Amino acid sequence: MSLRARLILSIMAVMGAAVILSAGSVILNGRRQVHTELSTALIVARASVASSLTLIEEGHDQFDAVQRLIRTFDGSRNIEATLSRPDNHILLASEPSSAKAPAPAWLVNLLKPSFPLETFAPSAPQLAGDTITLRPIPINESSEVWADITNDALFVLVFLVPAIALIWWTTQWVLSPLSQLVDGMSGLRHGHAGRLSETQGPKELRALTEEFNRLVRELAAREGQAVLLEAQLARIQAEERADIARDLHDDIGPLLFLAKIDLASLKRHPVVRINEAIGDTISGVVRHLGQIQTSLRDIVTRLQSHHDTTLSIEEILDNALKDWRERFPSVIFDVDAGDMLASPPESVRDTISRVITEAVSNAFQHAKPTIFRIGILETENSWLDITIQNDGVIARPPGQRGFGIQNMRERVVACGGQFKAFEDSHTCSWLIQASMPLFSLSDMRSEAAE
Repeated sequence: MSLRARLILSIMAVMGAAVILSAGSVILNGRRQVHTELSTALIVARASVASSLTLIEEGHDQFDAVQRLIRTFDGSRNIEATLSRPDNHILLASEPSSAKAPAPAWLVNLLKPSFPLETFAPSAPQLAGDTITLRPIPINESSEVWADITNDALFVLVFLVPAIALIWWTTQWVLSPLSQLVDGMSGLRHGHAGRLSETQGPKELRALTEEFNRLVRELAAREGQAVLLEAQLARIQAEERADIARDLHDDIGPLLFLAKIDLASLKRHPVVRINEAIGDTISGVVRHLGQIQTSLRDIVTRLQSHHDTTLSIEEILDNALKDWRERFPSVIFDVDAGDMLASPPESVRDTISRVITEAVSNAFQHAKPTIFRIGILETENSWLDITIQNDGVIARPPGQRGFGIQNMRERVVACGGQFKAFEDSHTCSWLIQASMPLFSLSDMRSEAAE
């Protein structure tokens, strides 16, 4: 149950309890009021009847005098007088007044006091055996109490409707900052650190909102500092890579070149010309040195500069598979990149290239694949799913783990993704699955710093 509903129900419960207590108080006071009025009316009626009977007993027309006495109670609010025979047959009864808005029977019974009937037995000869009875009537007094109750209930109803409306508006005003704070915290959880909440509501919640906004500003400031630090770290890494590239180029490159020259000179030696096998070996070594130079040149190129930021996924795949297609023309490379972005971030491009290259290299080193199926799909939540499947079965002793799979997993995890490599028993093939965010936080920070 929401806090607003709890507040409204609590207030309504308090108001309902107050109404019940008020109704109980009204009924108790009404009961005392009815008792007082009826007891007073009985006292007055008793005295009136007693004095009238004294005069009647001294007169001559006693029966007519008794009838007139009974009629004096016509229109009375609280007393009914009757004249009855010894066999309880009522000869004459007064007609008390009736209430305009009579109270319900349950309220009349609730308020009705317990009084004994007042009876008088005239001693006049004409009235021998007759009885005059006075009976209290609580209907009129109960109707007054009922009118008070209905007026109080109408007042409570008229007060309750605007009170509920006022409570609803007040709770809306008080609780509205809480929904903004919830949205702000949700934004922080999803990485939106620059979203401030409007300061409104009561004093306590305004202070809470101000503290939250202060926290957001501090996080944004620290985020900016992190961007600067990562930009500095990227520059330092680039400088270190450039230094390594220069060292490789300046130290290893000349040595390889000299080795090729020496081998070429050795090949022209008369002894080598005589022995054809030695010449073929030297030619193979020279060819391998050329390949080492090419690989070294590629490494130096990667170290000296970043990859071209305009490369698409298709171009990255073509570059990664170019050498393998040339060396293994009989192997099928079925590539499906789908509808991808033209230029993913550098870390994503590098990870895609390294994972595909390592997966293909592992397959050729440890198995004899004939077909590769490579799929890259961008999901709705801006994640990248990579699937690499080949029909070669890697022959490795149980429990032995290769560095290639470990390196691929570390590269994918470093981008905030997940990695799996396993043998699919249904298709009898080796399957590699990688999933990573297309735009990681470090990529966005680096682009912002640039």
